[in-house]
Amino acid sequence: MNQSFLIRCIIWLLLMTGGGLASIKIQISPPIYEQEIRTGEERSFEIYLRNNSSNRITLIARIRSIQMDDFGNPQFIDAPYQPYSCQNWIDLNPRSIQIKPFEERVVAVSIRVPQDASGGNYAAVLFEIDTDNDVSSGTSVGLTIRTGSMIMLSVKNTIKLDAELLSFAAKHLSERTEFEITLQNNSNRHITPSGSIVIFADKKRVIDRIRIESTSFILPFSNRKFKCEWKNLRKREKVERYTAECRFSVKGLGKSLIKRIEIHAGDSQDRQGVKSGI
Repeated sequence: MNQSFLIRCIIWLLLMTGGGLASIKIQISPPIYEQEIRTGEERSFEIYLRNNSSNRITLIARIRSIQMDDFGNPQFIDAPYQPYSCQNWIDLNPRSIQIKPFEERVVAVSIRVPQDASGGNYAAVLFEIDTDNDVSSGTSVGLTIRTGSMIMLSVKNTIKLDAELLSFAAKHLSERTEFEITLQNNSNRHITPSGSIVIFADKKRVIDRIRIESTSFILPFSNRKFKCEWKNLRKREKVERYTAECRFSVKGLGKSLIKRIEIHAGDSQDRQGVKSGI
């Protein structure tokens, strides 16, 4: 799991109420439960919740399936039968939790893997705080806020990895070059790609490198779009024609995914990348 995603290990929720500034602070661990499992196996783990505020709170636990948009923003939906969901595999005890100020509570999570399970399977345990039902703070704002743990399970001996760099496009502007990339995960499990763009002068001499920021993993059989820019005016002004090479690596894939674009500094039209050697 990449570093930017693991920064979410401690989640704080701040709430502004109409009766003054009252903050509700919840610490949750683990934010991500990622494991390899076998068909028919039973697993269990515990989610620790700590109320780091001076207000008593009531949490309602819900299990939801996970979707992501083209840029990796998660959506949590009640869809237990959608492909690659493990929402129906999970049970929680308890599902309603009251936590006093500065108290810690534990929720037990049980997982039962079906005999016909395969690939990667995903769900989230969400904890909702309905502040309209918690009157200990003397306020009633009628809002619901959420935090939770993400569950990522990979079934052993069933994983098939494949990915494709679908497109790599560039637009040369006066002060920057804009890149847009689409990566397709053809695997039956999530992937966490690592990517960069290398800028060449004369097709051989490296003059700059750009890291492609990735916010999260890519779910099975879905696409992810990336956008980045090259703004190094000092280096850009020295070349009229240059080559941009987009390169992604995926752990376990056994190959790099590469496309190249030839760009002329005086050309503001979009350019599409082509496959290069792997």
